[in-house]
Amino acid sequence: MKEEEIRNICTAAAGLYGIIHVRQLSEVLAYVGETNHTRRWLLGLLEESVPANCCLKEGFLYCDHVFERWADWERILERSARKPLCLLPLEELLPYADHEYIEWTPAAEELLSLFEGQGERAWLRQLLEQIALDMRRGKAPQEAMKRLLAADLIVREGDLRRFGDCFARFYHSTRLYIDRGFTPEELKNAHFSGQKCH
Repeated sequence: MKEEEIRNICTAAAGLYGIIHVRQLSEVLAYVGETNHTRRWLLGLLEESVPANCCLKEGFLYCDHVFERWADWERILERSARKPLCLLPLEELLPYADHEYIEWTPAAEELLSLFEGQGERAWLRQLLEQIALDMRRGKAPQEAMKRLLAADLIVREGDLRRFGDCFARFYHSTRLYIDRGFTPEELKNAHFSGQKCH
């Protein structure tokens, strides 16, 4: 792979995980087929030219403009420390080079359908994508749900249970920094089936 392709993969990894050490970046690169370089070479490449929208500190590559304080990244590292790394095929990983990319899931579509007719579809989708991004970055589901309800959307009394169920599925299908790129559902399924996550 060319250096620019490697930088792009690193940018995508930062977008998926929020923050990732060069050790894990080497795992990501090996998973997508790049095995020709050492960690030291990779760190040198990143130090020479930090990828767009990223920062590099103490061997960690992380998204720029997400948190104002390094302590917030340390909190993410602490909460994700014992979890496996989600390794995605290259075609699924690369969209995360846009650090605001949100994978549109059936659960997101189901939640959107609950509010159809209460705003333009594009506006509703953008709102749900922003809420998913907030959750990816560590906002509690309850706080994210409040943001959705604060958008002047109406949940009919008969739909309250469905809304709660839809929102739970939406949360559990969102890739999170604290889950090292996995969705909560993927981690739970892997744990209970005894499978080793990538």
